[in-house]
Amino acid sequence: MIPRPARPLLLLATIPALCATCPVRAELIPDPPPGIQYTIETDRDVYQLGENVLVSQKVVNPSQWDFTLRLNMTPGFDLWALRDGVKIWSTHIAFFLYGSAKTVGPGEMLQRDYVWDMRDYNGDIVLPGEYEMRSVIYGNGRDVSKTITIVPEPATFRIMLLTWGLLPGKRRSARGPRGQ
Repeated sequence: MIPRPARPLLLLATIPALCATCPVRAELIPDPPPGIQYTIETDRDVYQLGENVLVSQKVVNPSQWDFTLRLNMTPGFDLWALRDGVKIWSTHIAFFLYGSAKTVGPGEMLQRDYVWDMRDYNGDIVLPGEYEMRSVIYGNGRDVSKTITIVPEPATFRIMLLTWGLLPGKRRSARGPRGQ
């Protein structure tokens, strides 16, 4: 049996030596050109518990040249809801690990619209508080976020105030009916 030549191994061993002086970047996807605008907008800043949150994710190209948004997975866009920095929900759970590209021409806008029903991954309604809505682009885009506030609906808020004795109302005595 004739042994295989070691030539390919030698070639592979010399490639790092040839590139020792080359600048190396950890990210293979190029950065977007300056001026590309990434925004996230919601229809309001404050919501009552249980209302839908309408969110728009936008990429605007104000330059005079085409810009190609290179996405390293499909779908390349996502929306996250975070509470205290922890992701509790996203529009997509599964992704395909192949890339795609979207070209945004001069003066054009790429827009994705989402609706969050204030439910977490388990399908449970979230608690009142502050939430970060994060627009995520998997590729050479830039993530942007906006904070929203969720308040209890009026009926729940009234019950909470009555329970704490902060609203006038009928209070039951712990002793039972009068005269006992």
